[in-house]
Amino acid sequence: MKAVFITTALYVCLHTGLFAQENKFELGAAVTGNFTKSTTGNGVTRSADDRAGVGANFRYWFTGRQGMEVSWSYTNLFNRYTTGANAFAFKTHTNEATAAYVLRLPTWSKHVQPFLLAGGGALTFSPSGDVFGADTVAKATFTYGGGVDAYLTKKLGFRAQYKGFVFGSPDGLPGYATSTSTHMAQPSAGLFWRF
Repeated sequence: MKAVFITTALYVCLHTGLFAQENKFELGAAVTGNFTKSTTGNGVTRSADDRAGVGANFRYWFTGRQGMEVSWSYTNLFNRYTTGANAFAFKTHTNEATAAYVLRLPTWSKHVQPFLLAGGGALTFSPSGDVFGADTVAKATFTYGGGVDAYLTKKLGFRAQYKGFVFGSPDGLPGYATSTSTHMAQPSAGLFWRF
């Protein structure tokens, strides 16, 4: 019994040590820029100002080149809806929650790693404060992008990335639906920890 316990303990310790050396996990935080394309439909134009935001992500690598990322980001957009002589504008808390497949590309350096990603998820738009008639809206989104990781140490890295989101224009204001699709560009820069 003692031999089984010692063998099991040694296996777990060695396996955990090897697993940690592989750096299969990454946890990151970033500052984002958010640039949304204006859309027009049904006689309504919806636009949003360009804003900074924050983001976080978690990556798991199932092989040396292929992985999965779960990410979240937040920004406070100022939405404008215009129809001829009428115009409404209000702040919207905008949250992104997506999952994406990540592919590491061949690289020329052990300290620099380019990558591509593609996936999907949701964007939610919640009015900031009481806005008459405005509701929280959730929109499915397709996301794509790429970037580069620069390994500063064995455990710490810097990530510069671009993500694009394609989604239905948020029509949370009754009578001001564009019924169109739009695009948000989100460049970001931040740090990540490997473990």
